[in-house]
Amino acid sequence: MPDRPVRLTFPRCEPYSYSIMADGLQVGKIVEGYAQWEAYLWCEPGSRFTGYADVPVARKYLLDLRETLRERVIRKGPWWTAG
Repeated sequence: MPDRPVRLTFPRCEPYSYSIMADGLQVGKIVEGYAQWEAYLWCEPGSRFTGYADVPVARKYLLDLRETLRERVIRKGPWWTAG
């Protein structure tokens, strides 16, 4: 676990998609699906895709998905440093 809480941010990168950022590193991506938003969590931070840390996390509303990801970091720690 980090010494300080991880702060996730979600800047828009394209229409209907957002980056998942932590400490200036991209750690995943959120995209709008047919009826829900899906977050794809990367195994390692950075701009090069290295695989998924887990199955995509999906929620009907973007706000709910962001809150779910923030709670996950608090409960389980950063998924991008688990490997």
